[in-house]
Amino acid sequence: TIYSEVSQYLPYDMDEVNIDYQLLGENKFEPSGLNVLLVAAHKDMPAEYSDLMRLAGLRLQIIDVDIFALQNTYNLLINKNTENTESFILLADIGASRVSLNIFRGDHSFMIRDIMYGSTKIRLEDIAREFGIPYKDAKQALIRQNNDINSRNHNKDKNQDHDQDQDQDKISEISLNVMNSWCREFIEMVNEFQSGTSEARVENIVLSGGGALIGGFKDFLLSRLDVDISIINPFKALIVKEKKFSTTFLSKAAPWAGIAIGLALRKVNDK
Repeated sequence: TIYSEVSQYLPYDMDEVNIDYQLLGENKFEPSGLNVLLVAAHKDMPAEYSDLMRLAGLRLQIIDVDIFALQNTYNLLINKNTENTESFILLADIGASRVSLNIFRGDHSFMIRDIMYGSTKIRLEDIAREFGIPYKDAKQALIRQNNDINSRNHNKDKNQDHDQDQDQDKISEISLNVMNSWCREFIEMVNEFQSGTSEARVENIVLSGGGALIGGFKDFLLSRLDVDISIINPFKALIVKEKKFSTTFLSKAAPWAGIAIGLALRKVNDK
Protein backbone atom coordinates (compact mmCIF):
# COMPACT_ATOMS: atom_id res chain seq x y z
CA THR A 1 0.00 0.00 0.00
CA ILE A 2 2.85 2.38 0.83
CA TYR A 3 4.40 2.00 -2.61
CA SER A 4 1.07 2.50 -4.37
CA GLU A 5 0.25 5.61 -2.36
CA VAL A 6 3.63 7.31 -2.18
CA SER A 7 3.73 8.66 -5.73
CA GLN A 8 1.17 11.36 -4.95
CA TYR A 9 3.53 12.86 -2.36
CA LEU A 10 6.71 12.96 -4.44
CA PRO A 11 7.76 15.41 -7.17
CA TYR A 12 9.78 12.67 -8.90
CA ASP A 13 9.04 9.55 -10.87
CA MET A 14 9.08 6.49 -8.58
CA ASP A 15 11.90 4.96 -10.67
CA GLU A 16 14.14 7.92 -9.74
CA VAL A 17 13.92 7.63 -5.94
CA ASN A 18 14.70 5.31 -3.08
CA ILE A 19 12.11 5.34 -0.32
CA ASP A 20 11.90 4.04 3.21
CA TYR A 21 9.18 4.31 5.80
CA GLN A 22 8.40 3.66 9.43
CA LEU A 23 4.99 2.98 10.96
CA LEU A 24 4.48 5.33 13.91
CA GLY A 25 1.25 3.85 15.28
CA GLU A 26 -2.44 4.65 15.20
CA ASN A 27 -3.74 8.04 14.15
CA LYS A 28 -5.73 9.42 17.08
CA PHE A 29 -7.82 11.58 14.74
CA GLU A 30 -8.72 8.62 12.53
CA PRO A 31 -8.69 5.31 14.46
CA SER A 32 -8.80 3.24 11.27
CA GLY A 33 -5.66 4.94 9.95
CA LEU A 34 -1.96 4.81 10.74
CA ASN A 35 0.70 7.49 11.04
CA VAL A 36 3.54 6.75 8.64
CA LEU A 37 6.91 8.49 8.40
CA LEU A 38 8.06 8.47 4.79
CA VAL A 39 11.56 9.31 3.59
CA ALA A 40 12.48 9.64 -0.07
CA ALA A 41 15.82 10.43 -1.67
CA HIS A 42 16.77 10.82 -5.30
CA LYS A 43 18.83 7.77 -6.23
CA ASP A 44 21.89 9.87 -7.05
CA MET A 45 22.30 10.91 -3.41
CA PRO A 46 22.60 7.49 -1.70
CA ALA A 47 24.61 6.23 -4.69
CA GLU A 48 27.22 8.95 -4.10
CA TYR A 49 27.54 7.99 -0.43
CA SER A 50 27.78 4.33 -1.36
CA ASP A 51 30.54 5.00 -3.90
CA LEU A 52 32.44 7.11 -1.36
CA MET A 53 32.31 4.35 1.26
CA ARG A 54 33.48 1.77 -1.27
CA LEU A 55 36.44 3.95 -2.31
CA ALA A 56 37.36 4.30 1.37
CA GLY A 57 37.33 0.53 1.79
CA LEU A 58 34.26 0.64 4.05
CA ARG A 59 30.96 -1.20 3.91
CA LEU A 60 27.90 1.03 4.00
CA GLN A 61 25.21 -0.24 6.36
CA ILE A 62 22.95 2.70 7.16
CA ILE A 63 22.10 6.03 5.58
CA ASP A 64 20.15 8.26 7.94
CA VAL A 65 18.38 11.60 7.62
CA ASP A 66 20.40 14.22 9.48
CA ILE A 67 17.47 15.83 11.28
CA PHE A 68 16.21 12.41 12.46
CA ALA A 69 19.68 11.44 13.67
CA LEU A 70 19.71 14.68 15.66
CA GLN A 71 16.24 13.90 17.04
CA ASN A 72 17.49 10.51 18.26
CA THR A 73 20.37 12.26 20.03
CA TYR A 74 17.99 14.69 21.72
CA ASN A 75 15.70 11.87 22.84
CA LEU A 76 18.70 10.06 24.32
CA LEU A 77 19.51 13.24 26.26
CA ILE A 78 16.05 13.71 27.73
CA ASN A 79 15.74 10.02 28.58
CA LYS A 80 19.07 10.17 30.43
CA ASN A 81 18.01 13.29 32.28
CA THR A 82 14.42 12.09 32.88
CA GLU A 83 13.00 15.28 31.39
CA ASN A 84 9.44 15.74 30.15
CA THR A 85 9.02 13.89 26.84
CA GLU A 86 5.51 15.23 26.22
CA SER A 87 6.62 18.71 25.17
CA PHE A 88 6.69 19.85 21.55
CA ILE A 89 10.26 20.72 20.58
CA LEU A 90 11.61 22.70 17.63
CA LEU A 91 14.99 21.21 16.80
CA ALA A 92 17.10 23.42 14.52
CA ASP A 93 20.31 22.26 12.88
CA ILE A 94 22.07 25.36 11.54
CA GLY A 95 24.64 24.02 9.12
CA ALA A 96 27.02 25.72 6.73
CA SER A 97 24.77 25.52 3.68
CA ARG A 98 21.33 24.70 5.10
CA VAL A 99 19.13 25.04 8.19
CA SER A 100 16.91 22.05 8.99
CA LEU A 101 13.90 22.51 11.29
CA ASN A 102 11.96 19.70 12.95
CA ILE A 103 8.97 20.09 15.28
CA PHE A 104 8.49 16.83 17.16
CA ARG A 105 7.35 15.21 20.35
CA GLY A 106 8.95 11.98 21.48
CA ASP A 107 9.52 9.81 18.42
CA HIS A 108 6.96 11.58 16.24
CA SER A 109 7.85 14.43 13.87
CA PHE A 110 4.94 16.75 13.07
CA MET A 111 6.52 19.34 10.77
CA ILE A 112 9.85 19.47 8.95
CA ARG A 113 11.26 22.32 6.90
CA ASP A 114 14.59 23.20 5.27
CA ILE A 115 15.94 26.72 4.83
CA MET A 116 18.35 26.63 1.92
CA TYR A 117 20.87 29.14 3.25
CA GLY A 118 23.11 28.25 6.14
CA SER A 119 25.50 29.89 8.55
CA THR A 120 28.47 30.17 6.21
CA LYS A 121 27.38 30.14 2.60
CA ILE A 122 25.09 33.17 2.57
CA ARG A 123 27.32 35.26 4.84
CA LEU A 124 30.42 34.52 2.77
CA GLU A 125 28.61 35.35 -0.46
CA ASP A 126 27.31 38.60 1.02
CA ILE A 127 30.73 39.56 2.42
CA ALA A 128 32.43 38.78 -0.90
CA ARG A 129 29.87 40.90 -2.74
CA GLU A 130 29.95 43.75 -0.23
CA PHE A 131 33.73 44.13 -0.27
CA GLY A 132 34.41 42.99 -3.84
CA ILE A 133 36.78 40.23 -2.73
CA PRO A 134 37.19 36.53 -3.63
CA TYR A 135 35.19 33.92 -1.75
CA LYS A 136 38.29 32.52 -0.01
CA ASP A 137 39.19 36.00 1.29
CA ALA A 138 35.65 36.43 2.59
CA LYS A 139 36.07 33.23 4.57
CA GLN A 140 39.20 34.57 6.21
CA ALA A 141 37.43 37.84 6.95
CA LEU A 142 34.63 35.97 8.68
CA ILE A 143 37.05 33.85 10.72
CA ARG A 144 39.25 36.80 11.64
CA GLN A 145 36.86 39.69 11.77
CA ASN A 146 39.49 42.01 13.19
CA ASN A 147 41.47 41.94 9.92
CA ASP A 148 41.24 44.64 7.29
CA ILE A 149 39.59 42.80 4.40
CA ASN A 150 39.97 45.74 2.04
CA SER A 151 43.73 45.25 1.98
CA ARG A 152 45.88 42.18 1.37
CA ASN A 153 48.99 43.62 2.96
CA HIS A 154 49.64 43.78 6.68
CA ASN A 155 51.12 47.28 6.80
CA LYS A 156 49.47 49.49 9.38
CA ASP A 157 48.73 53.14 8.96
CA LYS A 158 46.74 55.72 10.87
CA ASN A 159 43.58 54.94 8.95
CA GLN A 160 43.73 51.18 9.45
CA ASP A 161 41.93 51.00 12.81
CA HIS A 162 39.11 53.15 11.45
CA ASP A 163 38.83 50.98 8.33
CA GLN A 164 38.78 47.82 10.41
CA ASP A 165 35.97 49.19 12.58
CA GLN A 166 33.94 50.00 9.49
CA ASP A 167 34.58 46.54 8.04
CA GLN A 168 33.57 44.94 11.34
CA ASP A 169 30.34 46.94 11.36
CA LYS A 170 29.52 45.81 7.82
CA ILE A 171 30.19 42.15 8.64
CA SER A 172 28.06 42.43 11.80
CA GLU A 173 25.25 43.94 9.73
CA ILE A 174 25.43 41.07 7.25
CA SER A 175 25.26 38.53 10.09
CA LEU A 176 22.31 40.40 11.60
CA ASN A 177 20.42 40.25 8.29
CA VAL A 178 20.98 36.49 8.12
CA MET A 179 19.76 36.03 11.70
CA ASN A 180 16.69 38.11 10.87
CA SER A 181 15.89 35.83 7.94
CA TRP A 182 16.29 32.70 10.06
CA CYS A 183 14.18 34.18 12.82
CA ARG A 184 11.31 34.92 10.43
CA GLU A 185 11.40 31.30 9.24
CA PHE A 186 11.36 30.01 12.83
CA ILE A 187 8.42 32.22 13.77
CA GLU A 188 6.46 31.36 10.62
CA MET A 189 6.92 27.62 11.20
CA VAL A 190 5.95 27.81 14.89
CA ASN A 191 2.85 29.90 14.11
CA GLU A 192 1.81 27.59 11.27
CA PHE A 193 2.18 24.54 13.50
CA GLN A 194 0.35 26.05 16.47
CA SER A 195 -2.49 27.39 14.35
CA GLY A 196 -3.23 23.85 13.18
CA THR A 197 -4.40 22.72 16.61
CA SER A 198 -5.38 24.48 19.81
CA GLU A 199 -3.58 21.86 21.92
CA ALA A 200 -0.10 22.14 20.40
CA ARG A 201 2.43 24.66 21.63
CA VAL A 202 6.16 24.64 20.98
CA GLU A 203 7.76 24.96 24.42
CA ASN A 204 11.46 24.61 23.60
CA ILE A 205 13.82 25.42 20.75
CA VAL A 206 17.06 23.45 20.68
CA LEU A 207 19.87 24.71 18.44
CA SER A 208 22.69 22.66 16.93
CA GLY A 209 25.32 23.08 14.25
CA GLY A 210 28.00 25.73 13.86
CA GLY A 211 25.41 28.46 13.30
CA ALA A 212 24.12 27.96 16.84
CA LEU A 213 27.32 29.65 18.02
CA ILE A 214 26.90 32.83 15.99
CA GLY A 215 27.22 35.62 18.50
CA GLY A 216 23.88 36.90 19.70
CA PHE A 217 21.63 34.52 17.75
CA LYS A 218 20.24 32.75 20.82
CA ASP A 219 19.37 36.08 22.46
CA PHE A 220 18.04 37.31 19.11
CA LEU A 221 15.54 34.42 19.07
CA LEU A 222 14.65 34.86 22.73
CA SER A 223 13.63 38.45 22.09
CA ARG A 224 11.12 37.31 19.45
CA LEU A 225 9.79 33.96 20.68
CA ASP A 226 8.37 33.23 24.13
CA VAL A 227 10.01 29.82 24.51
CA ASP A 228 13.02 28.28 26.23
CA ILE A 229 16.05 28.18 23.91
CA SER A 230 19.16 26.08 24.44
CA ILE A 231 22.16 24.75 22.49
CA ILE A 232 22.41 20.98 22.39
CA ASN A 233 25.18 19.20 24.27
CA PRO A 234 25.00 15.52 23.30
CA PHE A 235 28.02 14.65 25.45
CA LYS A 236 25.83 14.96 28.55
CA ALA A 237 24.26 11.64 27.57
CA LEU A 238 27.61 9.88 27.18
CA ILE A 239 30.34 8.60 29.45
CA VAL A 240 33.39 10.61 28.43
CA LYS A 241 37.00 9.95 29.44
CA GLU A 242 38.00 13.29 30.91
CA LYS A 243 41.71 12.55 30.55
CA LYS A 244 41.26 12.08 26.80
CA PHE A 245 38.75 14.86 26.10
CA SER A 246 38.97 18.13 27.98
CA THR A 247 35.88 20.00 29.13
CA THR A 248 36.87 22.91 26.89
CA PHE A 249 37.08 20.67 23.82
CA LEU A 250 33.71 19.04 24.54
CA SER A 251 32.06 22.40 25.06
CA LYS A 252 33.31 23.68 21.70
CA ALA A 253 32.53 20.44 19.83
CA ALA A 254 29.06 19.88 21.32
CA PRO A 255 26.95 21.82 18.76
CA TRP A 256 28.59 19.93 15.86
CA ALA A 257 28.41 16.43 17.38
CA GLY A 258 24.66 15.82 17.54
CA ILE A 259 24.14 14.31 14.09
CA ALA A 260 27.23 12.09 14.27
CA ILE A 261 26.19 10.76 17.68
CA GLY A 262 22.64 10.18 16.44
CA LEU A 263 23.97 8.12 13.54
CA ALA A 264 26.23 6.18 15.92
CA LEU A 265 23.16 5.25 17.98
CA ARG A 266 21.72 3.31 15.05
CA LYS A 267 22.04 -0.46 14.82
CA VAL A 268 22.22 -2.48 11.63
CA ASN A 269 18.75 -3.50 10.42
CA ASP A 270 16.97 -1.41 13.06
CA LYS A 271 14.26 1.17 12.45
